[in-house]
Parts: sequence; C-alpha cells; structure tokens
Amino acid sequence: MSVENFFTPRSLAKSDSEARLTFLTVKFIWISTLFAAGYFGFSFITGLLLPRYLMILVSLLFLIELVALKYTLVSRRMVANIFVIICWSIIVLLTLGSGGIHSYVLPWVALLPIIALVLLEERGAWLWSMIGLLTVFYFLSFETNPLRKEWLITNNNLWISSLHVGLLFIILILTAIFERQQKRLIKKIEDQNHSLLASQEEIMQQSYTVENQYKLLKDAQHLIDQQHLALQSKNAELEHEIEKRTKDLLEYTQQLEQFAFISSHNLRSPIARILGLGNLLDITNNPVDVKLIQEKLVLSARELDGAVRDLALLLEVKKGNTASFSTVDVHHELQSVIRNLERDIQETGCRIDIDVKMIGSIYTIRPYFISIIINLLNNAIKYRDPQRPLSIQLFGKMENELAFFSVKDNGIGIDLSKHSNKLFGLYSRFHTHVDGKGIGLYLVKTQVEMMGGKIEVNSEVNQGTEFRFWIKA
Repeated sequence: MSVENFFTPRSLAKSDSEARLTFLTVKFIWISTLFAAGYFGFSFITGLLLPRYLMILVSLLFLIELVALKYTLVSRRMVANIFVIICWSIIVLLTLGSGGIHSYVLPWVALLPIIALVLLEERGAWLWSMIGLLTVFYFLSFETNPLRKEWLITNNNLWISSLHVGLLFIILILTAIFERQQKRLIKKIEDQNHSLLASQEEIMQQSYTVENQYKLLKDAQHLIDQQHLALQSKNAELEHEIEKRTKDLLEYTQQLEQFAFISSHNLRSPIARILGLGNLLDITNNPVDVKLIQEKLVLSARELDGAVRDLALLLEVKKGNTASFSTVDVHHELQSVIRNLERDIQETGCRIDIDVKMIGSIYTIRPYFISIIINLLNNAIKYRDPQRPLSIQLFGKMENELAFFSVKDNGIGIDLSKHSNKLFGLYSRFHTHVDGKGIGLYLVKTQVEMMGGKIEVNSEVNQGTEFRFWIKA
C-alpha cells in the first residue's frame, strides 16, 4: 500500500471530486514532509541553523496533519488551509533571516496561489494571491533583518543555490503531479467517453431494433386486424348463407313432403277409379253399362293425365328448365293475355282496367310473367262476387331496379286470419263451390321467386283481394 493510500480517509470521499482533492492534499503534504526532511539533512552540509530547526518543526506539523486527516479529526479543507499557512510561514521566516526583499526565498511565495488553486479551488487561489502580494509589499516597505547572521549565512553561495534548486524541485514535482493527474483525468474522461459512445451506439442499435420490431408488430397487428375483420365478415356471410340454406332446405323438405303426399293422393284417386271401373267391366255384360263404364274410364284417364301434366309442370318450374331471360314488352303481353281470356271476360261481364304507362319493357322470363298474370286474372274471375259486377285493376310501375305489379279485384275475398299460412301452398283450396286444382297460387309464388322477386296479398272477405308482386327488371 502506498503512503498516499494509507493516509487517505475513505469516509470523507462523498464524490469523485472530493476523493481526488483528498488524495492530492495527502500527496502534497507527504512530498513537503520529504522535502523538509531532505533540507534538514542538507543543513548539516551548508551550516544553516534556521532551516535545520524550522524543517524539524514543519515536518512534525505535516505528520500531525496527515494523522488528523486519516482519522477525520478535522475536515480536508481545514487541513489544506493549515498546509498553505505553514508553507507561507516557512517562506516568511526564511525571508526575514535572509535579507528581506533581497532574499532568494521570497519568490517562493508565488507557489502559494498554485497550491491553493489545486487544494482549495478558485477562491482560495485568489485569497493567497492577495496574501502573497501583501507579503512582498511588506518586505518592500520595511528593510529589516532581525535574525543574527550566525544563524543564517546570507552570503553563502551554496545556500543560495540550494534555494533555487529547491524551488525548481518543487515546481517540477508539482508539474509532474499535475501532468500525472491530468493524464489520469484525460484517460478517465476518454474511457468514459468511449463507454458513453459505446452505450450510445448500443442504445441507438437497440432503439433501431425496437423501432423495427415495433413497426413489424404494428404491421402484424394491422394484418391480424384485417384478417380478423375478414374472418368476421366471412363468418357472418357463412352464417347467413347457412341460415338461408337451412331455411331453404327446411322449406324444400316440407314442400317435398307436401308434394309427395298430395301428389300420391291426386294420382291414387283416378288410378283407384280406373281399377274399380275395370273390375266392373269384367263382371258386366249389359252393353249400356259397358258403354257408361268406358266413358267413366276415359274421364278417369284424362284426370290422371291432367294430374301427371300438373306434376311435370311443377317439377319443370322448380328446376327452372324454361328459365331463359329476354326483353318483354309489358303492355303488349298484357293485351295478348286479355285477348286469350276474352271469352271468360265476356261471359262474366268483367271490367279490366290496365295502367302500365309508367313501365315499358322489362328483362325477365316471358313464360313465367305471362303465367303469373293469367293465374291471377283467372283467380279473380273464378272467385268473383255474384252480387256485383266484377272489376279488376291491373297496375304496374318501376321501383328502382324492380318492376312492381298489382292485380286487384272486388271478389269474395279470402279470410287471411285462417288461411294466410296455406295461401301459396300446393293443392290448397279455400272455396269449394268453384272447380280448381289448388296449384295456381303455388305456381305464381314459385315463378315470382324464380325471377328474383316476392309476392304479397291483402284481402278482406266480401270486399276483394289484391296481389302485389315485385320481379327483377
């Protein structure tokens, strides 16, 4: 362990700056102690009495200061002030004993501001600069030599040389200390700068990495959000499609069951009659009865043929085999339908008012459109009220991309509170006093939906019925 480290108190170093000043204070005091010891031995060669005893005294004072500093008996600043005061006292005493203003010791007073600057900082340097100036002015004003020449030989060349050598020695030591300390500080600052630069570069690299990762995470989050929205939209579409297909499948299943049940019933009736008439024909020999049975067989066969044709028509509409779109002149086709129904119109005295001037041509399935109009007009004629003349109003107009039609009559009407759920069902009939098969409205609804439309009904008993339907135009 070095002497400086031994006398340096660790408890006083509250900061790096304070630790550095404490180390310098110990170093200055220790070097000054060695210098005093050296001059003490040199005084035996030169014969100087005053420096001999003075160096003994200051060496003891310096050692006391080091011990007091080590055990923190006084503060570092107090030790530094006492050290500078001792140095000033040595210069004054030696100057008094060596000719005052003419002494070669007096220039040493220039060292005091340097020592104060190092150990006491700027204010101490200014203070000891003023004290040094006052000391010089004192010796300039008062020529005094109170000490006996025997104690201090002033004309001894060896003494004078030793003073100059000592001054240079102290300056060189101070220079070496400052240079060494400065190199340490510069190296420490360079190391800190290098460490700071490395840390800064590492921080910048980490910041760049974090920024890139943040950007990647942000892009990934944006992509995830888009995919999530797309999945939500797709799920909603799939749910809607599944719901629609489930509904269609359920409806189709119900229609299929109804179709199978009613179709089998409608086919069995004429077949059963044909079989029964055939058995009667086997056991009957009367020509009149045979002829009557044959006529009834023909009627039953025609009824069976009609049922088969109706089934074929329904299947054909369901499959959409005839679903070819074309441009249809609405007014022209309606007039054609009226001409085909002219006989029924004349027999019933029906009045039909047509108002389709707000609509021209539409792009639709012509056979379906004609079939819908014929079925609705036939229904209006069949279910007319015998107590008043039949009046039918046929109206048409465009609504955005849809063609709207209304067929309204003043017939006997339908009780929707009882029959609304079965109105468009297959083989559904609500008035038995008129012949019918119960497939007309079923065909109408099926054909309207095949053309991408919908149909509604509004009816009151004994007031009339209005069918409204929309189809793509």
